[in-house]
Amino acid sequence: MCEILDKIENRGIAIGEERGEKRGIVIGEKRGIAIGERRGEKHGRNEINRLVAILLEENRIDDLKRAVHDEEYQQHLMIEYGICEDCE
Repeated sequence: MCEILDKIENRGIAIGEERGEKRGIVIGEKRGIAIGERRGEKHGRNEINRLVAILLEENRIDDLKRAVHDEEYQQHLMIEYGICEDCE
């Protein structure tokens, strides 16, 4: 009888450990994604701020206004100034 109870207990422990591992992986993935998103947002803000600073310094106000509303033009300017590391 003890052997049967031990097997049942061990099986329950194994199932619990497996479920815990899966839950831990999912939680870890979500945390990793959140951290990556925050880092990406910060990096993007830094690039935009560099572009704004350059355009203001060069008194290119009209270009700045256009870049705010035209994403393609904004990317063009970032490439022009060598700001965007991963622009296509």
